[in-house]
Amino acid sequence: MYTGAIVLQGKLKKAFYNHFMLLVFAVRILACAETCQTLNDKASQLLKKLVTDYATLYGQHLISYNVHSLIHLPMFSMVHGPLDSFSAFRYKNYLQYIKKSLKSTKYPLQEILNRIVEKQKTDNSKFDLYPQLPHLSKEIHQHSLSFLELSDTVYRKYSLIRTNTTIDTLKEKDKYFMLDDNALVLIVNIVKSKDNSIKFFVKKYLNCKEFYNGPVISSLVIGMYKIKTNEISDIYCVNERNLKHKYFCVSVGNNLAIMITLCHEINM
Repeated sequence: MYTGAIVLQGKLKKAFYNHFMLLVFAVRILACAETCQTLNDKASQLLKKLVTDYATLYGQHLISYNVHSLIHLPMFSMVHGPLDSFSAFRYKNYLQYIKKSLKSTKYPLQEILNRIVEKQKTDNSKFDLYPQLPHLSKEIHQHSLSFLELSDTVYRKYSLIRTNTTIDTLKEKDKYFMLDDNALVLIVNIVKSKDNSIKFFVKKYLNCKEFYNGPVISSLVIGMYKIKTNEISDIYCVNERNLKHKYFCVSVGNNLAIMITLCHEINM
């Protein structure tokens, strides 16, 4: 979903890498609520080509049931929505919570069930009390932002409970975003004004190109960019409504980085 295309580039022969990218592009299309509908036919083409070329590259005998089943994913996405709606993605991620909840090996199933029930009760009460509210935290008391008013308050972290999105100006994984005008930005400061409005001060990357242009589709369609990290704008202000997608950023050296969208939209 995120690192495979970067890690394997230059490590696989071109034919094998292009074949792998068919899977990457198809899955990313189907993982997004918008593109799983608008680009469903394209995902179907990619997966059919993936299975057809699989026999040539790896051998007919290795086309297992799991490989063949990939061609049916677009149909299920049309019915049920993005892959997260019906796949095991979230369950796999949840296994780490289950593992940490075990304190004894005597009655593991009972213990897991008790912890899950406790968590559900806690989460339900929390969301009943604070429905859909964003949350500011980690106030920054010492700063040198000359453009702010005296009544402005600077924070490091902003959480959107509605879409489970975190913005953190000091964490690499939480400060890269795409705006509604498709600009790729770095969030530098989070500011709360006297009137309680929230402003995000950002810097825009000025040199953004497609990461990969294969024989079937451009990476721009699924939100994969190659950027020059040293070519960046002056700071300017946006609000929450301007934030469209959160991005995953990987530095590859020489002032270059790869930015990849996390698929779900922030403001839904």
